Amino acid sequence: MYRYRPPINGLISLFSLLVALFVGFWIRGDQRESIGSNNIKLTCWKNIQNASEICRPICGDNFFSLPNMTTCYPWLDCDQINKEIIIQDVIERGLVKVVRHGVWREHPVAINQLLNPAFRDDFQHGLHMLVHLQTSSVPVTELVGYCAKNDTFVTRFYPLGSAVNVEHIFDNLRNWNNIKFRFGLCVQYVGIIHGLHTSPIGTRVMCDSNGPSKALSQFLLREDLSLILNDVDALPKVDKSQEQLVKCGHRELFGDFVAPEQHWPFSDKEYKDEEMPGYDEKVDIWKIPDVCNALLGDGPGSSRLRLQLLSLHMECKQIEPSKRPSAENILKQYTKIIDSLQE
Repeated sequence: MYRYRPPINGLISLFSLLVALFVGFWIRGDQRESIGSNNIKLTCWKNIQNASEICRPICGDNFFSLPNMTTCYPWLDCDQINKEIIIQDVIERGLVKVVRHGVWREHPVAINQLLNPAFRDDFQHGLHMLVHLQTSSVPVTELVGYCAKNDTFVTRFYPLGSAVNVEHIFDNLRNWNNIKFRFGLCVQYVGIIHGLHTSPIGTRVMCDSNGPSKALSQFLLREDLSLILNDVDALPKVDKSQEQLVKCGHRELFGDFVAPEQHWPFSDKEYKDEEMPGYDEKVDIWKIPDVCNALLGDGPGSSRLRLQLLSLHMECKQIEPSKRPSAENILKQYTKIIDSLQE
């Protein structure tokens, strides 16, 4: 049984790269690449709040860049984090860590620090995952630097904040509040799940979610309203070749959002963590319809689209995990559907 202790091995599959290219617009938003001054390769995307374009250099392994920078820098180390970053107010305080605003050379950043020493293993696992997902096909929070011995890491600051606030954001950006754009978020979500299930560090399961809102809180929104995976503290590894399954936490899980196999199966016995059977990545598939429904909202066209998705979403809700479709197959179906939608 595996609980958040991942080895690092494997390479990105050719299929994962092809999928990322095939649905690139929906996974990473309206993003393009260009050549800036001094022949530096840039990645650019639109700021939908003011219709401006944001660019930054494309960097190699262990380097970073931030919006509107003109060069790449090596990840900041302990000494640089201590001396060069100005720490400001708290953004968010959770069970494991506290996140604060910060400034590095006039660029806004987010400083993540361990809050509860009892969860140091989870914090270190999250840092481990963030480091090794930087070069994957998964759009993940951009790492600026880290100091493992001080339980601190620094990431880019995303001004739109958590995806759980998406309804409030759509209220303020009505031109973008249409069914095709909303369903594009569903496509991105499934694209990220597929990327985790085929990641270069093994098949990863999104454990830290007990409802649609909690699931969305694991993501940030970029300026073009594309999803960025942010909370990677609970991504245990499934390895079927080694009969390695996972369990999400040590407590009994309840409710319809979690998959049936995540429920305690012995009605005549009290819950015991050591007797709870493990499960695989198909628990993520069970949750996809609920997360997508939350993203679709109740606006024009949502009921008709839900009807169009009904058959596929019923497959996701199969009681037997092996009968549920893969994230790859859902992504293919979602992509076909979104191509047929009007804005």
